[in-house]
Amino acid sequence: MNSKNFEETLLKRISLYLLIGGIATGFNYLCFILFFGFFNFHELISSSVAYLAGLLISYPLNKKMTFKQTRNQSISRHEVIKYVSVYLITLVLGLLFFDSLVKLTPLSPYIIQAAQLALVTIVNFYLLNRFVFK
Repeated sequence: MNSKNFEETLLKRISLYLLIGGIATGFNYLCFILFFGFFNFHELISSSVAYLAGLLISYPLNKKMTFKQTRNQSISRHEVIKYVSVYLITLVLGLLFFDSLVKLTPLSPYIIQAAQLALVTIVNFYLLNRFVFK
């Protein structure tokens, strides 16, 4: 693949990832508001549940749309394990970031959750593109 095609493909992937990520992130954030704001769950539990809810939306959409994994490929156990592993790693990192900011700053957990989602989105794209959907 030449440099121009690589750049176009990467730009298209990033654009689709951001669109799908926006959908999954919106769902994630709504779940966070529901669990933290309405059901009064602890903020880390709310953040974890919301993150996993976003994962359920993002996997099938990213597999088919962003990374074009449709060529006679059913969902493979190996791929799911890699995908979930990436998300579990970034979940832990995101929760550490979230918990640190909750404890160290006067910022609202709602603002911290939004910042955490932005950071995790960037890391997830890199890891998914590099290790899961090569």
